[in-house]
Amino acid sequence: NEYEALSRFPAVKQDITLKVPADLSYADLHGFIAQELHNQAIKDTTPTLEPIDIYQSDEDKNHKNVTFRLSIASNERTLTDKEVNNLLEGISDKAKQELKAERI
Repeated sequence: NEYEALSRFPAVKQDITLKVPADLSYADLHGFIAQELHNQAIKDTTPTLEPIDIYQSDEDKNHKNVTFRLSIASNERTLTDKEVNNLLEGISDKAKQELKAERI
């Protein structure tokens, strides 16, 4: 295991909810988002991704909504909401292409 010092800068926390096909497993979705966080990483940051909610409406059995909370801190500075928004937009765009996910 590699030691990683805690950031002295505050973490920015934002939730992302994706409407995905009902047959997409939570593990596959989480793995995809975690990989995209790595691929599209903001330089020198430490992101964590935690599950918040999975919801499926009685009216739409073909989809479910999955919410994650992203907590991300830089080791060099305080991140802006805009930077984190751009990261989440990039991830949701990729999820739309690859998984037919829709950010809601």
